[in-house]
Amino acid sequence: MKVAFLVVGKEMPSTRFRVLQYLPFLEAKGARWRIFFYQQALSLTALKKPRRLLRYIRALGSGLTHDLVFLQKPGFVVHRWIYLRLLFALGRRVIFDFDDAIFIDRLGGGPQPRAMMKKLEYILRRSRVVIAGNPVLAEYAGAFNPRVEIIPTPVDCERYSPAPNRPEAQPLTIGWMGTAANLGYMARLRPVISRILMETGARFLIVSDHFQKPSGLDLNFGPRIEFRRWQESRELDDLRQFDIGLMPLDDDPYTRGKCGYKLLLCMAVAVPVVASPVGINSRIVEEGINGFLAATEEEWLDKLLRLCHDGNLRRRMGAANREKVIREYSLPAAAREWIALLERTAAER
Repeated sequence: MKVAFLVVGKEMPSTRFRVLQYLPFLEAKGARWRIFFYQQALSLTALKKPRRLLRYIRALGSGLTHDLVFLQKPGFVVHRWIYLRLLFALGRRVIFDFDDAIFIDRLGGGPQPRAMMKKLEYILRRSRVVIAGNPVLAEYAGAFNPRVEIIPTPVDCERYSPAPNRPEAQPLTIGWMGTAANLGYMARLRPVISRILMETGARFLIVSDHFQKPSGLDLNFGPRIEFRRWQESRELDDLRQFDIGLMPLDDDPYTRGKCGYKLLLCMAVAVPVVASPVGINSRIVEEGINGFLAATEEEWLDKLLRLCHDGNLRRRMGAANREKVIREYSLPAAAREWIALLERTAAER
């Protein structure tokens, strides 16, 4: 089996966790693959440099010659859209994978512009199989394609493991990790963060790919709120510094399509979590067992204070989190399911 992967970029979470971490398993099965990133191989800037131009041509050719094309978030710039239409017109076997509510305008909360929706619906209809990261996304895709598989984003629990013999942190660290586009959700917690900082000795560690600090997080608490730029090389070390992990969200059509992966990473390193009861979060977090769900400022404050003041509760919830991720989000189990799906699709006429 030969697979061409057309994906966004190697540091994008959907690429890292829904493609790249599967590749060693795919290689062990004897499959051959090539991976092309839109930002490099399928960008118009690739046409300006000979080396990138060669990569661009290889990307185009792989989609036409490999047994299977695995497609993520293509964007709908004209040259890329023409290429996708060509793939479908020639009957290429395409699997479309998505893990966000890309059919929703995240700012307005309504559907994307009609022109974009028509292109997305075309891809959904023409793909041999659609892989969705959660039931909300699967329900949407199912309106256009009867072959929809739900494969949650798995966690490599051998890599993402608790820190060995970690001493009690001083001060206690409440952490959030995510892309800059989601920093606004943390800013909504400004009153809660301020109260926690005033009433406890805790600190906040906020890790993101780049920063334009939201005004809501411009609090005068000096080093007790640390903003740290995300780096893949230190991602695990940053997670292991958390004593409590956060995932606040607004409740809207876009956020209901999120897959809760940052929660799962915190859970894998045995960190208790507090999250908004939105979408898949309500399935991941078992109230009072491995964390808490909080919908109001009062609930956020109460549940964070409980965790701040009770080390035994943090340890008990953290252990339950680690067990849950190993049991329900194991990378080897998901890889077997994912590869079997690719093999079945590649064998079709």
